[in-house]
Amino acid sequence: MSDLQIGEDHPLSLELASLRATVASYQHEAHAAAVKLQRHSLDTSRSLEQTNTLRQENARLREEIAVLKAHPDVAPHPAALQVQELTLALRRLSEKLTSTEDILLLRTTELTHARSDLHTAQLDSEAAHTLTVQAYIQIDHERQKQRELERRIRSAEEERRLADLVVQEYADLVRNLEGRNTKVSPSPLPLATRGSATDSSTTLINGLAEGKLGLHKLLVEHHAETEKLAAHATKLSDENEFLKTQLDVERKRSEADRESLAKLLLELDKCRLDDSTATKMVSRYMKFSQSTIDSLQQAMENTKTRHAATLATFNVQADHLQKALSAERRQAEKLRNTLDELSEDINREAYGRRREVALRLAFLSREESLAENLRRWLHRSRESMDRSLAGIPEQESRIRDASDRLLRDAESLLDSLNGQPNVDDSPASVARLVAAQDAVRCMAKELHEETEKRLQLQCQLAEPNDTAPILSDVALSLQETVISVSVLTLPKPPAEPSEPSALLFGPAHNPPLVATPSAGNKQALLEELSKVKFRYQELQKSFRDCNVTLKDLKKDAGSLSPTFDMSGVIRTAIDRLDDYNEDARVELEIQVADEERILIGYETLLSVAGALDEDMEESKLQEDIRAFIDGSNRAVTRAMTQFPRKLDDLQHDIASIKKALHEISTDADDAARPTTPPKHGAGWSSWTAGILGSGGASRPVSPAPSFGAVMTSPRQRQSSFSFTRRPSTLLDARSRSPSDDGPDPFASLGLRIPMPVHAMPTPALPKTGTFLSPMSMGTPLRPGPKPRASSASLFSLGLGARSSTFSFVAQSPRSPSKSALWKEEGSKDANPGRESLEESSSDIE
Repeated sequence: MSDLQIGEDHPLSLELASLRATVASYQHEAHAAAVKLQRHSLDTSRSLEQTNTLRQENARLREEIAVLKAHPDVAPHPAALQVQELTLALRRLSEKLTSTEDILLLRTTELTHARSDLHTAQLDSEAAHTLTVQAYIQIDHERQKQRELERRIRSAEEERRLADLVVQEYADLVRNLEGRNTKVSPSPLPLATRGSATDSSTTLINGLAEGKLGLHKLLVEHHAETEKLAAHATKLSDENEFLKTQLDVERKRSEADRESLAKLLLELDKCRLDDSTATKMVSRYMKFSQSTIDSLQQAMENTKTRHAATLATFNVQADHLQKALSAERRQAEKLRNTLDELSEDINREAYGRRREVALRLAFLSREESLAENLRRWLHRSRESMDRSLAGIPEQESRIRDASDRLLRDAESLLDSLNGQPNVDDSPASVARLVAAQDAVRCMAKELHEETEKRLQLQCQLAEPNDTAPILSDVALSLQETVISVSVLTLPKPPAEPSEPSALLFGPAHNPPLVATPSAGNKQALLEELSKVKFRYQELQKSFRDCNVTLKDLKKDAGSLSPTFDMSGVIRTAIDRLDDYNEDARVELEIQVADEERILIGYETLLSVAGALDEDMEESKLQEDIRAFIDGSNRAVTRAMTQFPRKLDDLQHDIASIKKALHEISTDADDAARPTTPPKHGAGWSSWTAGILGSGGASRPVSPAPSFGAVMTSPRQRQSSFSFTRRPSTLLDARSRSPSDDGPDPFASLGLRIPMPVHAMPTPALPKTGTFLSPMSMGTPLRPGPKPRASSASLFSLGLGARSSTFSFVAQSPRSPSKSALWKEEGSKDANPGRESLEESSSDIE
């Protein structure tokens, strides 16, 4: 057995690679020719179909044009109709003008007669005014006579009054005289004298009385006649006022009647004018109307014929469009079915990728644990052998030779775990090894090509109108070559733009790079990209340390007595944290693989001259690379924010569990110090215990619910944050039953990561039993198994399930190990569902 390092510079490997490249080239050319032939055949068939369609359409259009020519559009021009209508309007206006002139002559004659009548009325009014003046003069004479008579009447009345006064005075005088004579001379007069005097007085008094009576009667009659005349005058005055009012009303009514009569006469004149005009124009208009109707009917017939021809053409086109629509619907249905099948494949690939990463991490953990244990065994064996041979000189050489052979065999076994195996120097062994390596390389390349095709199909389906440029064939082949070469090279060098097929084909297929004005900037970007590869190395190491620490915590929790109330709760919490750590590590590995593929693509685009056509695309590419390097990219920012937060929560919860275990162990030591041996400390020093390696405990048979199952269950998420009351110390929490503290037994631990929901103990259980460790069973009650395999929708969400029989220990992404082959092959497998969810398809492009 001799050490033989088989690399890519081996002649047989180079020959196989060149032959493989030649076959691939011919296969690619044959496939391209077949695709071109199919494309030309399809284009030819489509051209024939389009030609037949155009011929049929041309035939239909010719028929339609023939119909349109046979039936021209003879509709009368609007100008001709307007001329005829204007002619009729002119004739109508001429007739109205003639009638208006006749009416104007009649009204002029009436106006002349009215003026002559007005002059006669003026003369009559002047004569009447003269008569009125004479009448007023006569009235003045009569009034003077009346005043003279009234003056005479007053004189007569005054005379009559004076006469009455005189008579009265006389009578008084007579009465006075008679009375004085009687008093002065009492001797009576002679009888004759007295008799004559008495008779004369009596006669005078009687005449005066009769005169007064007649005057009184005359006055009464005059007064009665005066009253009668006054009443008659009043009555006549009232009648005069009433007649004046009626006269005013009649005057107003006559004015309104005259106005109405004038309007009616005007309307009558208009009607007579229109009637005469219409009567004269009927004969002319009938002939014009008949000719217009005939022309319109002919135009309607021609229009119907033309419309029928056009409608027939449109119906045929509609039939063709309906058939085309049906064909497109069938094709869309086929595309939808194909899309459903591709979606199933995408979900399957997403699940396969997560499972592959989980398996790779499991195998890496197993190999590292085995290598570490073997390294320790070699160290202990060498020390033990040195100590045992120190006092036996005569047998030292023989035993040392045997021990050296054993140690060399162990070292070779260790080298086989960490590096390339030693093979026999026979050509058959070399050929088999080279053939196997070449087969693995080809399979990895084919897997990468299929993954790229699926990614491109998904991007096209997600963004059908995307006009982003697709990478050229040269850049794609260079990317594939770099990935396939890096499968077996453990310390991954920077991507090189040359491919192995260049050894056979020379510079014809790989033109030399041409220096561009921005070559220095591109070189700086390449150097910065080479530093981005180790962006998540610290996170990977931290998660690995967490995994090792959780293994130690499992050992410590397994040694707890089941009589403690919180032992089952702590075991469940440790299992949950282990699942959470495992999910985080799987997602981190997938993120590293995705960014590695993006990085290789950027390096290829920057290395190949002419990969971008325009300066704008190059500037945009540099902006994207800058965003990818400094972490301002959306996917990178989300990852750099999400994973440190998960790590911080995980470290906090691990510290809380370690604190709880320390308090439990301290309490147990204080309670049973004489019988219980002291347990090793579980302080913060155990964080570094996994680096030196310790045997990993097997996963429990009934695992805790997975991260995806917990995070997709709202009830579990709410229950983990619905209890804010914490006991002052863990001993106080253990002194009470979990049922007393509430339905959440994890509230006393102060964990950040959501924990699974535990069912409350049934009434049938004994009261002496604990929440997770019934005394009737004697063993801790572990949480029920949750299904680790979820539906395909969970994997598309990035929350896929994984096998529950592995304990993962992460390694550095550049650690020299034989199992790096798993990592490189796993990095080729894309996760379209998760990438579409995280919106990182633009970075992959």
